[in-house]
Amino acid sequence: MRKHIYRFVLSILLFSLILFGAFQSVLNHKRYKKSAQQELQSVADVLSKSGKSDSEIAKCLEEIYPYKISFTILNADGSVIPDNDYSSDLSGNPLDYHDIRQAVKNNKGSSTIKKSISKYTYCYSIKTNNKIYRYSREINTITSEFIKTSIYLIIAIFFLEIITALLTKWYSKKLVAPISDITNKSSENESGKISTEYEELVPIADTITGLNRKLDSYRGKLKMESEKIALIFENMDEGLVILDSDGNISSINKSAVAMLAADKKIADTLNISELINDKQLLNALSLNEGERIQTVIEIGDKSVCAYINKLKIFSLVCIIIILADVTGKKNAEELRREFSANVSHELKTPLTTIKGFGELFGSGMITEPDDIKKYGSRIERESQRLLFLINDIIRLSELEETNEIITSNINLMSSAREAAEQLSQKAEKSDISLVFSGSETLCCNCNSIYINELFINLIDNSIKYNNPGGYVRINISDSENYAVISVKDNGIGIPDKDKDRIFERFYRVDKSHSRQTGGTGLGLSIVKHIVSYHDGKVTLKSKLGKGTEVKIYLPKNMPV
Repeated sequence: MRKHIYRFVLSILLFSLILFGAFQSVLNHKRYKKSAQQELQSVADVLSKSGKSDSEIAKCLEEIYPYKISFTILNADGSVIPDNDYSSDLSGNPLDYHDIRQAVKNNKGSSTIKKSISKYTYCYSIKTNNKIYRYSREINTITSEFIKTSIYLIIAIFFLEIITALLTKWYSKKLVAPISDITNKSSENESGKISTEYEELVPIADTITGLNRKLDSYRGKLKMESEKIALIFENMDEGLVILDSDGNISSINKSAVAMLAADKKIADTLNISELINDKQLLNALSLNEGERIQTVIEIGDKSVCAYINKLKIFSLVCIIIILADVTGKKNAEELRREFSANVSHELKTPLTTIKGFGELFGSGMITEPDDIKKYGSRIERESQRLLFLINDIIRLSELEETNEIITSNINLMSSAREAAEQLSQKAEKSDISLVFSGSETLCCNCNSIYINELFINLIDNSIKYNNPGGYVRINISDSENYAVISVKDNGIGIPDKDKDRIFERFYRVDKSHSRQTGGTGLGLSIVKHIVSYHDGKVTLKSKLGKGTEVKIYLPKNMPV
């Protein structure tokens, strides 16, 4: 701004100075020209009437006047006087000169003759004593005056520039001070009202105050949105990685760090190739702008689905990778396939047996009463097994699909004794004793049918996988927030490698033993779903050859 003020002021001053110089030059030259002409005319009139001789007039012009005056004498008709020393400066015919012709005609005459760009000659002729006296002198042209004035102008401009610079600096500082004051107040008091002592600046101050308040509001909203985005970015379940065009990591959230097993402190300083050694993913980084690709990468024991998108925002090219841990989904899909295969196998086995014996009966190959009884009993057992399997599958599906919890106040010990009563013959046949202990009065808001089935499955498993002379101990106890059901046996136990999978569908620790005892492999899976249905939890302790204990924790505050 100061430069603009300086240039503006200097331009005005220079223009004014040049205009003044030109005007002064014209005015001075006009006065000078008029004065010089009048002076020459006065000299000519005085000397011509003084009665002095020609030589005396010439001598007087040389000695008295400081500037050169040329002196010429002609006849009254304008002709040259022969052998006259004062007519030698004329060239050509004297009557060609305007002033001489005027003098011949009117006794007086004047004219100007241009000699150069800076000089011209002023001539004045007067006729007296039958002679024409012609006086002439050089006079400066207006161009000469301009040249003389320019020298002074240049000097004046030099000093003017210095003075203007100093004055402009001082004045602009004074002029800008109120604006600087408003700026400083604006910085110090972002959202408050800005005041100024200059009335002309009040609208500006009010406008800045309004803008500051709007900016403060926008900054607050922007900060809030930024924090919201950062919060979402850091806490989203999906991993998010932003790369530049060379694959260098610009930003990475903690979910992505966890999925890629990276060090958070240095993750955003690495190239993606240093974290992921997957050729399909690295090749996908060279995709075209706007193109999207999806791939699954294996990182350790995890399966991660990567959604890759290449974007161009203005001139910035970036690659966005969204990572989703699909390990659970993949495992669930594997379990589903395994479940389907197991269901098919479990259904196929009894059906094949029934079909085979049915064909034998149909072909008339079995005719003996003992054989008919034997194979008929076998068909009945396989049919019963098939029915149990179908019922378990149906019950498992119901538990998975049921959202509504229908509960009533159930006495847990009574429900346990009822289930044990249903299995008492099986226990006696296997020489297994059923022992009850704990609270006889503890009640819990549960689904009576499901709780009964839970006890049946737990007690049935303990009977199946036990040794003759063994026991099954059912204990009901009360903890602070839970009703605790414990079913413990001293049977064959579970190997450590199978403990994590014992609650999976159709999973059996001892498959041959399960076949012999008629197990479907769905009992503990149903137990787990019943516990989840009641928002409870289940734990398992087992040692191979020593026995197994399953504990169920049911919340006491289940709504009725």
